[in-house]
Amino acid sequence: MNMMLTNPVLLREMEHNTRLMIVSRYEQEVVWKAILAEYETLGQNV
Repeated sequence: MNMMLTNPVLLREMEHNTRLMIVSRYEQEVVWKAILAEYETLGQNV
């Protein structure tokens, strides 16, 4: 943790790599469909 606080270049590189990893693993449409399904489930319990 201290390394990231004292090394802004490392922090930016890690941020960039993390974003790329997340984007490559999760397609937005899949996430939207999962959220919609959850809302529909919640709506049935009202």
